[in-house]
Amino acid sequence: MNIKKYMILAFSLLLTFSLYACAESVDYEDMPHIDDFSELSDYDETGEMYLLYFYLPQCPACQDLFDDIADHYMNHHDDVPIVLSHQTTGTPPAEVTHVPTMLVMQSGEVLEGPLVGVEPIRDLLADIQSGNYTP
Repeated sequence: MNIKKYMILAFSLLLTFSLYACAESVDYEDMPHIDDFSELSDYDETGEMYLLYFYLPQCPACQDLFDDIADHYMNHHDDVPIVLSHQTTGTPPAEVTHVPTMLVMQSGEVLEGPLVGVEPIRDLLADIQSGNYTP
């Protein structure tokens, strides 16, 4: 009888862990993307600050930043939305020559950036998450 109880307990723990892991997972496709830069007007009209992140799925540095981007999306997107761009048509709000690149945007204006590379983007996200960011 004890073995049966342990089996039920083990199964319950495994199920709980599996559900938690699935609930916390996010992929680039789950985050908001734009197909054309004209779509930024939806964000600009709010007057709120947002992040515009340029990446390519096959870029090693972009892959290195994925956990940071996903964490921001899952935990801070309501405070400072993040919009992703790859293979976007139209004219970008700033010259972007490398990925990963991030711009801090508000009302159609670039407040900061382009921030290019892993460390500047990580630093920005850390400042936003800690409440220490001021444009």
